[in-house]
Amino acid sequence: MAAWLWPQLIVWGFSLPAGWLASGALGAPLTHEGVILLHHPAISIEVTPECGGFLFFSFLTALTLATGYRYRGRRHLVRSWPVWVLVAYVVTWLANTARIVSAVQGQLFVREMLPESYFAAIHSTIGMFVFIPALTGYWILLNRYYYENRT
Repeated sequence: MAAWLWPQLIVWGFSLPAGWLASGALGAPLTHEGVILLHHPAISIEVTPECGGFLFFSFLTALTLATGYRYRGRRHLVRSWPVWVLVAYVVTWLANTARIVSAVQGQLFVREMLPESYFAAIHSTIGMFVFIPALTGYWILLNRYYYENRT
């Protein structure tokens, strides 16, 4: 049961919401019939569970809890961790949506110039250019919040 449930939670909790948001941003329909497909007029992109951003969410959650513990201690974490996990979840959706939209636009930009074998490397590079600034910005805001609101 657990082997079947975990991938489905990642698909329904991360991949599908990011696909819906990217679909709205691109104006392209999204289908989910066993596979999540984003149908841009020029190309179709599969949004896999690996595209869902679960690792990014895990990292944001760990960063949030560690920063909260650093500034406020264990007592604060016990009271506020559900709120911060929700914030990390929303930031993950937004960053992942930006990555999917950027990957589609990047692939459309380079598809006439480069062979298809380069698309995976371009996709990874675009992911780094989206996730690293998102992570850095989140960390700066989180530290600023805790530093300015310390007791």
